[in-house]
Amino acid sequence: WRQTALSKPNRDSLIPLDDVGGCHDMAALVESALDGQAGFAPCEGKARRQGGPVDGKVSLSWKRLNPSSESHVDSTIVTESMDRYAVVPLGQCFVIDCDKPSEADGPDGWQCLQALTGDYSSDALPATLMTKTPHGVHLYYRMP
Repeated sequence: WRQTALSKPNRDSLIPLDDVGGCHDMAALVESALDGQAGFAPCEGKARRQGGPVDGKVSLSWKRLNPSSESHVDSTIVTESMDRYAVVPLGQCFVIDCDKPSEADGPDGWQCLQALTGDYSSDALPATLMTKTPHGVHLYYRMP
């Protein structure tokens, strides 16, 4: 079964934020957008296999630092010297991760999501805070 993917929105249909600063400022913005229901953790990396290269996108400490919405690490852990950090949705928050296609000619996650829900900014897929990631985008939501 294959979804018919919709086209990606052009840049003009998204509302860019003014330059909010560095990593710490962006983390604070995400935390604010999620009403504090997010935890944070550094991406300290993990070897893909013994003796292999380290994948710097991996956060090994997110469970330890953010065990629940009552006890979590807030955005102050994120410093300007960090290249990457993990955002851990807590409580009534979630993230939709839309990655690049797994096949060269296949649709990406953004297109598949819209094929299932309808256009971005519709009732089924409301406009929200969205961040660019190395592999696509993250859409941040609070449960309705």
